[in-house]
Amino acid sequence: LDLFGLGSLKMAWISNPNIALFSVSFALVWQFSGYIMLIFLAAIRTVPQSHIMAAQIDGASGFRLYTRVIIPQIKTSTFTAFVILMIFSLKAFDFIWILTDGGPGWATTILPITVFKLAFKSNQFAYSSAIATTLFLIVMVIVIPYLYITYRKR
Repeated sequence: LDLFGLGSLKMAWISNPNIALFSVSFALVWQFSGYIMLIFLAAIRTVPQSHIMAAQIDGASGFRLYTRVIIPQIKTSTFTAFVILMIFSLKAFDFIWILTDGGPGWATTILPITVFKLAFKSNQFAYSSAIATTLFLIVMVIVIPYLYITYRKR
């Protein structure tokens, strides 16, 4: 970093408790951004060209074209991407465990890491099971409305 004049960025990114969660979050966003980009790219390609051309003929500017034509037609894909990101964020255990082991301190600890530590390091299996059940219910609260909205139209 010194070679490129970025010496001020030389720091312990994942061992500093003040920025560890930000660093892990940035890495997770980097990991999943390509997947979400593919979802949006596929959604935008499904918008009929005739709708875009009709909006342009009617005088829609670039902003209005997106807000009035494209975004409403990719609403289900946006919801799908949101649900997938929520599920991925709840199961980011492996990524965070490998990078930081839930530390420094409790800075990057999420529910799955708490479940693992309580069950296999503290031998508190009942408490760990209760937290895992709560995590399952949280995921179901996210997934069931998604499934209802998705399959209601079929």
